[in-house]
Amino acid sequence: MGEVRYLHANRSKVDTASPSSSQAKTRLLLATADERSGAKLLIALEAQGWQVTACAPHGIGDALSATAAEMVVLAVDCAKVAVPMVRDIRRAGFSIPVVALLQDGNADDRASVLQVGADECLSQPLSHVELFARLNAVSRRPRCLVDPMLRAGTLVLDPASGTVRTGDDIVHVTKQQFAILFALARQFDSYIDSDRLVRLSQQESNRQDASKSRVLAVVIYRLRRLLDACDSGLAIESSHGLGYRLTRFAQARQAV
Repeated sequence: MGEVRYLHANRSKVDTASPSSSQAKTRLLLATADERSGAKLLIALEAQGWQVTACAPHGIGDALSATAAEMVVLAVDCAKVAVPMVRDIRRAGFSIPVVALLQDGNADDRASVLQVGADECLSQPLSHVELFARLNAVSRRPRCLVDPMLRAGTLVLDPASGTVRTGDDIVHVTKQQFAILFALARQFDSYIDSDRLVRLSQQESNRQDASKSRVLAVVIYRLRRLLDACDSGLAIESSHGLGYRLTRFAQARQAV
């Protein structure tokens, strides 16, 4: 994966038995804005042996602090709703497994939710049989997992906090800039289609800009200046028809 590697965290292993085992049932926090569909999902989960507490999306932080939940399910409309929720959970220091269930979402939408720290992201249509199997699989995973941080060159990108560091210094970036830089870092030295980057940029913006390609060009321009200013040794290279890639500065110069 070139210059990119995941950074390991020192976490102790936690027993995460399946709800179908003879041990205590897993406690699950269900956050949903749709009371009708949320009630149906709650009943279905409880029938499978989960101990479910329901809350509204805006109350997820308080609910996590007040309950002893062992997993969170976010049953929301789209990635634009799920991304800030997952990010807030991670920024608050909760390492609890998070599964997002989107009513509407494509592969890029699911990837954006995973990038900010979700353990699983699913989209409708999805049968209850598959959902239960996925939840059981996540609950069985040991919690001595790697932090979802990436190192690219001299930069360390942390999606949980949305921060970029070089050494002890913080590189100040906007949410849009972080989303684009993290996506490029995950596929270091490989091109990413411009349309995909545009969608990531829009998910981190409250505006619906008319000139989408122009907005992306501005974000890339500012990221290039940031990379130069912090002596990262990295450059963002563009290629017509291929998109953009993050690469070592020396390689970018050779390609010119």
